[in-house]
Amino acid sequence: MARQGTWSLGVHAVGDGDDALAIAVLVDEESGEVIAYESMEGILASESMVSLVGRAISEFGRPRKLIAADGSIAKVIRGGRFQLDLVVGEAPGLTAALAGLDEAVMSEELGWLGGDGVDAAVVHEFAETASELLESMPWDQWDEDQVFSVAVPTRGIEEGGLFVLNTPDGDEDEDLEESGERAEPGPGGWMMVFSPEDLDAMMGSLTGQAASPANALSLHFRAVAELSERLAEEARDLGIVSDKTRWVATLHRSSRDGGAVAPSASDYQIATALCAALVETSTEEAAAALEEHGFVSLEIELAGGGELFFEGPGGDDDGDEGGDREDGGDREDGDDGDHEPPPVA
Repeated sequence: MARQGTWSLGVHAVGDGDDALAIAVLVDEESGEVIAYESMEGILASESMVSLVGRAISEFGRPRKLIAADGSIAKVIRGGRFQLDLVVGEAPGLTAALAGLDEAVMSEELGWLGGDGVDAAVVHEFAETASELLESMPWDQWDEDQVFSVAVPTRGIEEGGLFVLNTPDGDEDEDLEESGERAEPGPGGWMMVFSPEDLDAMMGSLTGQAASPANALSLHFRAVAELSERLAEEARDLGIVSDKTRWVATLHRSSRDGGAVAPSASDYQIATALCAALVETSTEEAAAALEEHGFVSLEIELAGGGELFFEGPGGDDDGDEGGDREDGGDREDGDDGDHEPPPVA
């Protein structure tokens, strides 16, 4: 999306006390969308702000005008010598964007250890399984709208659904290559909603309809080179990146009660099992089951107890193949019948 109109730039404090972060935020005034933001730390604060604007210009082109929230910000940007039409003034789009930014920024900037019960061991297991998923690259096997049913009864999830998020394609790839940010698109990921109601809320949000936040988890692979200095240091301390690591897995969690929140240990355990299930879909056994029955059905043990039931792909639930999938009767794919497979979401 071209963003070459009027931009606005401000600095926003997120959080309180020792955990407070200063965030530089760049907004498209015409659409109200946040173009980019970056945490600013210590003596590198000015450099972070200049870098943020420079990367945005490289990716989206030069704006017609840049509104700085105050004179100190304008002074910093003038030092970057961007040759912009730079003014100091009010920016309604920036004000509105900052009002909803706190939770989203804190969710990301808290890093991997910010959630309830999360420790290095939980993150390690997640990162290792996500790396296996990255190596297997099953995204080419599934369409963008592909859905798998997910049930985790011990965690209160009975009718969840996982959506495959494919690698970006088309014009977006060309834009990335031309910008020089990276020579190839990033890997795909996934998003899981916890219930049909959460799916309705998510779709309402995407279509611009009024909707409450959804209970959802999503896996994304971020380029290590694009991490903030703070997150990069945390990733190195956790041992989940090295000098040869290009992509690092990040987990995002939204809640009906509070919007974006830091993932808990339980969230990481579910995400680890989901990654393991998707890895299994790329095996020869899964391919054979898919060809013969039209779906695969898996049980993955969760760290901390319980099982995750994973079945799909969705869209082939007419019951013509694979036995009776609703009442747990005989199946032709070798299922031992110890559980009733969850219905396709």
